[in-house]
Amino acid sequence: MPPSYFFALDVSHTAVNSGFLRKTVEVIRDSLDAISKKSERTQVGFVTFDSTLHFYSLKANQSQPQMMVVAELDDPFCPMPDDLLVNLAESRPVIDAFLDMVCDMHAQTQNMESAMGPAIQAAFMAMSHVGGKLLVFQSCLPTLGAGRLMNRDDTRASPEASKEHLLRGPVDSYFKKTSAECSRHQICIDLYTIAAPFSDLASMAVLCKYTGGEMRHYPGFTLEKDGAKFEKELKNNLTRFTAWEAVCRVRCSRGFRICAFNGHFFIRSMDLLALPATDGDKAYGVHIAHDEVVPSTNISYLQCALLYTSAEGERRIRVHTMAVPVVTDIAEMYRAVDCGAMGAFMARLGVERTLSVRLSDARDAVMTKVVATLREFKLLNTQAARAFNRLIYPESMKLLPLFAFAAFKSAAMRGGARDVPVDARIANIYDIMSASTEEILKLLYPTMHALHSMPKESGTKDEYDRVILPPRTVLAGDRIDARGAYLVDDGRRLLLWLGKMLEPAFVADLFGPSGPPSADVDCVLPPQDNDLSRRVRAVIADIRANASRARHLALTVVTQGHPSETQLFPYLVEDRGPANVAGAASYGEFLLDLHRRVSAPQR
Repeated sequence: MPPSYFFALDVSHTAVNSGFLRKTVEVIRDSLDAISKKSERTQVGFVTFDSTLHFYSLKANQSQPQMMVVAELDDPFCPMPDDLLVNLAESRPVIDAFLDMVCDMHAQTQNMESAMGPAIQAAFMAMSHVGGKLLVFQSCLPTLGAGRLMNRDDTRASPEASKEHLLRGPVDSYFKKTSAECSRHQICIDLYTIAAPFSDLASMAVLCKYTGGEMRHYPGFTLEKDGAKFEKELKNNLTRFTAWEAVCRVRCSRGFRICAFNGHFFIRSMDLLALPATDGDKAYGVHIAHDEVVPSTNISYLQCALLYTSAEGERRIRVHTMAVPVVTDIAEMYRAVDCGAMGAFMARLGVERTLSVRLSDARDAVMTKVVATLREFKLLNTQAARAFNRLIYPESMKLLPLFAFAAFKSAAMRGGARDVPVDARIANIYDIMSASTEEILKLLYPTMHALHSMPKESGTKDEYDRVILPPRTVLAGDRIDARGAYLVDDGRRLLLWLGKMLEPAFVADLFGPSGPPSADVDCVLPPQDNDLSRRVRAVIADIRANASRARHLALTVVTQGHPSETQLFPYLVEDRGPANVAGAASYGEFLLDLHRRVSAPQR
């Protein structure tokens, strides 16, 4: 199939008034040249929606796009279906004319309604014969037609403990049925939403999960706060290398079996993942278990094969085969454990479990795995286990308790049903489920650098032309000095905290005479003619350069004592949380509980 991009643009009042529509159109226009270079066969199409659907004929022989309005939402249809998805190179002048006019057409709209569901249905009809990417831009809760949603985030209501997980699942079967049908026709759905305070991401995220797509959430979108982040992330989506019509199969040697997968995909069979479109920014987890047959060789093999279509139409297969040693001594296996990968995978399993069980049950499931792992090692080391009041663990797994604890403190698993906004929790859950191991570990335990006390070489380059970063600081409140400035990096954003007793000269050298900006903008540090400014800007630039290429790390500046300072508290994962929040123990208390469980006699 040719590479196809179909854009469903929300043109309601919220999208227009916030600048979301105009920014979306600008990024699409700027990306068209890069998209067209991928293949001469590339196709694009557009539908806009508010309380009605607006289709656009973009045939190459037209001087201007022709707009067609469909008001029937219960049974939407595509007028002139052959003219909606057109070749980009041939119809470029008409497409440019459409992008030039669409914002002005809806500039004065007062329409607050959203027919997102019918728009997706119509887009499906237009592209089902070729498949491709469907990019949906949503600014408010869908209110009309199929897939209409209501605000079910009633903070006054306290859901029954046994039903709390229902808030984290889709409200009805429409979204899963739609995503399954899209996957069958090789359509991948990417969702960009800005609705606030409630988007019902729990329902809409299913569209991305089962079609191999991605979801980006920018609550309360403003150009000053989210413009640069949205631009980079959307442009990366449109211009990166994409594998189309992909299927992935994972196999292993006799004695092992594939028992589960984790990520964004649709399972066609026990070991075959359907991925209508995939790329290098997504990751998938594979759970391998021992089979009944004991391996008889010293080497076992794992193989992953990805069959896909390139933009040029070539059918390709990429195969990775890994030889893994099989040992009879379990102590040797413990010594070879990759603690980071194990911690990230446990986090993946834990956050996925929150979609179907209570948060406390999901945390207990991860805790049970950690306890069983450490208890087994303790049984192997009976002499060390005799030491009084000691938690015994292999050197290779010394950070596993920290990663598990940090997962419990993440927005995905923290507290009870109402302790984290539902949309924020869902966004974090699906982010972790599609992130790489390195990204997950950074999300769980961010890096914090003390800028006020960084060595003189920090912010300069070493002999290998790499920027030297300031030393890391433990994520605990007692390590925070009111006379300091701390930069926190979780791989998704940067947070710069300024203490109330920080020297005024430091602030002036960094921000200039205007002082620090408010916390609701993406701060750009002004170039100052001093050593501190150059070094701090070099540190920030290096952190951004080494972050995921699919992300823009917006810089938020908060000051001690200001209400915005609360943005720092969730990052201090080693601290004790509020007394009324479930699972709010400090890291020291967590280790004591872990030691008690590991030492408890088995029943």
